[in-house]
Amino acid sequence: SGLSVRAGVMREWVMTQEKVQEVRFKALDLGKVGEIFLTNSRLGVMPLTLGNLSPGPAGCALRDRCRGEKIIP
Repeated sequence: SGLSVRAGVMREWVMTQEKVQEVRFKALDLGKVGEIFLTNSRLGVMPLTLGNLSPGPAGCALRDRCRGEKIIP
């Protein structure tokens, strides 16, 4: 990806579940982003709200699937 993103178990799981992209963008371009979510092995997938951006369908589906598969405690 060319980004300084740590390759982790949860990130790998997400990348196999949905067609997602890791992209570098400027804060000014945030309005062009469809949705944002955070992943880590403690939280699983956390859809984010930021400004006018609300949790989107991919992040919410991943969160629910992660919980359903009991990947996180």
